[in-house]
Amino acid sequence: MDKKIRYLLIVGLLVFLITRPMTTVFAPEKEYKEAKEVKTETIYLKARVLFTGTQFIITNRNSFSWKNAIFEVNSQLVKGEYIEGYLLKVERSLLACTTYKVGCMLFCKADTGMRFDLWKMRVLNFTIKCDIRRKRKGFWFGEFEIE
Repeated sequence: MDKKIRYLLIVGLLVFLITRPMTTVFAPEKEYKEAKEVKTETIYLKARVLFTGTQFIITNRNSFSWKNAIFEVNSQLVKGEYIEGYLLKVERSLLACTTYKVGCMLFCKADTGMRFDLWKMRVLNFTIKCDIRRKRKGFWFGEFEIE
């Protein structure tokens, strides 16, 4: 008799576990705040970038300043995946119709801190990203001729 009861209990438990609804109640301890999407308009910048062999000469040809600018050397798009290049974050505003000189040794990888080595690498492209007035973003990209 004990075997029959055990068997019936096991079968009943299995039937219960298989047929019960598989819902899990998630009750967070704290209230979560949802991020609201901020729509920004991207403006293509008017820029001129020259490379002297050791320095970049960057001219803001716009009628407005560039704020929180990020200069990037040798970014890549490989098989649809963006690979970050060597970065330089500019702390000050870059005034309209003004030219700036930046040494190439100031650029480094964000993840490793490795500096751009002019003796081992070629300059292939240059990107400018920045904030501009009224919550807009600015963008410029240019490629250098490979000799």
